[in-house]
Amino acid sequence: MVKVNVYLKFNGQTEEAMLFYKDALKVDLAGPIVRYQDISDKELPDEEKNLILNMGLDLGESMLMASDTKEPMHWDLVPNVTINLNPKSREEADRLFAALSEGGHIIYPLEDQPWGDYFGHFRDKFGVAWDIMVND
Repeated sequence: MVKVNVYLKFNGQTEEAMLFYKDALKVDLAGPIVRYQDISDKELPDEEKNLILNMGLDLGESMLMASDTKEPMHWDLVPNVTINLNPKSREEADRLFAALSEGGHIIYPLEDQPWGDYFGHFRDKFGVAWDIMVND
């Protein structure tokens, strides 16, 4: 089986978003934060120097990674992707939902669903969609 990691692209918000996710998920960074200025052999415009080229969070069996896009790499796509977390308990689901949805938009609050799961869905303050689901 192939291991799947999620790689998010932001427009200048990577560091803020990933530190927010780090605190909410209570995980560690997966290696150093690499900025565009760290690999460039030429002088970058001031607005690009501190953009993140790569940043990761260690999720145990997988990683959540992200970078900032910069010209000419900007994509005008709006992704239709949802990150699905499956904590082992309702208490952890409640904690994750509250932490990650802070400042975002709750679409479905965490509730028991007809299919038997404890489930909720939201977009965080950076526009990333999340599902939190406990299979009791």
